[in-house]
Amino acid sequence: MKKKSKAMRMRAILVAGGYGYGNAGDEAQCAETLRVLAARYPRHQVRNLTPNPNFSFGEHPRFAHDYAPRVLLYNAGRRFNWYKLDSFFRKAGFLFASLMALLNARFVKRGWPVWFINARKAMFLQELSQSSMLYFCGGGYLTGATRSRLWEGMVLCRLCKAFGVPVVMSGQTVGVWGGRFDRWLARWGFRDVKLIGLRDNEDSARDLAEVGVSGERVMCTHDDALFCEKAEASQVEGRYIAVNFHFWGIAEGDGRQAVLARIHEAIGKARSALGVDKAVFVAMHETDMQSFEAYRGIYPADSIEAFGGVGQFREIRRAIADAEMLLTMKHHPIIFAAGEGVPTVSLAYSPYYVHKNFGAMQQYGVEACSTDLAAADWPEQFDAALRKASDRGWFEKETKAHAEILAARKEAFMGKVDFLLGGKAVPNG
Repeated sequence: MKKKSKAMRMRAILVAGGYGYGNAGDEAQCAETLRVLAARYPRHQVRNLTPNPNFSFGEHPRFAHDYAPRVLLYNAGRRFNWYKLDSFFRKAGFLFASLMALLNARFVKRGWPVWFINARKAMFLQELSQSSMLYFCGGGYLTGATRSRLWEGMVLCRLCKAFGVPVVMSGQTVGVWGGRFDRWLARWGFRDVKLIGLRDNEDSARDLAEVGVSGERVMCTHDDALFCEKAEASQVEGRYIAVNFHFWGIAEGDGRQAVLARIHEAIGKARSALGVDKAVFVAMHETDMQSFEAYRGIYPADSIEAFGGVGQFREIRRAIADAEMLLTMKHHPIIFAAGEGVPTVSLAYSPYYVHKNFGAMQQYGVEACSTDLAAADWPEQFDAALRKASDRGWFEKETKAHAEILAARKEAFMGKVDFLLGGKAVPNG
């Protein structure tokens, strides 16, 4: 059977990403990606691939939602879950499932009957084979620190290669490879991706070059959530600083207590510097509340409030927009604050978050406000960063100027997407 021509393909853009789990930052990226694609390409149907279609429909009701490959191909969240990759048995199961998907992609391409896969897997392969493009929504999931997502993403890229479907990646943090096999898999999967947009200026491009991916198809753009919408009405009163911290990647016991001690010190110094008594904890995911409850258990006299909930990115962005300053361990509060000109100090922990957070701060010209919580000289780092961030006029000027540059980069990126889709887009989508 001959390869399908572009005219024979469905006018459908399939969107893949790390959302669908109630993380406010990931849902903000997803919402903005879906909005931009639908506005720019109105002749195409935009279909969202998600591990939880019911949840995603509630968050993004204007769009169609199908199960993500991690569910269809690897049984994520179900019996015989190959997606966890927490044992040799599961890794072997993942690789076997991948091999079967790649083999059956050849059969689907030629119009032959599929072997040893169920109807849902076959339907997914058929849908992918007929789509116009696979578009990876931005995020930090194609990394060695998020191995199952990296492996899934690379296999998905190779399935698209088999079908001749172009792959585009937007607003990515890439790299922090976990070992030889991760590097080999990244080289295998990324090599035929048509366009890769990065949300940092240096580290991700360096890690891609390490696996042989470079050139004009690699572009530094921005995080897809930079221009997402926020709630109209504020739900937090008075003057306050916004704070986010979490336990992801931090060992239980003394390691967590040491981090919370530094968070407590940072909150106290920021309050004093700004003359603000109130601190508001913004939860980007329900698991963040674990760290907040632990903090309150150790520092019960510290009057810090909690705000936020599953998927409430619009309300969280509004809370950050109205704050005097943001102190954050996570990446997406930085993006929300940069979009609103709110002074920020990054409190990164672990190579994964140092990579993500420093890269984000650098894109907006405020990398001097980045700190590493695990560093021996963190107190000195924080004092210097706080002095810089306390100059609100400087922070607003830098973030606004850099956001305009990044918006122009993203428009150039989308111009290349126009070309790959073979038609003119609605301008300024």
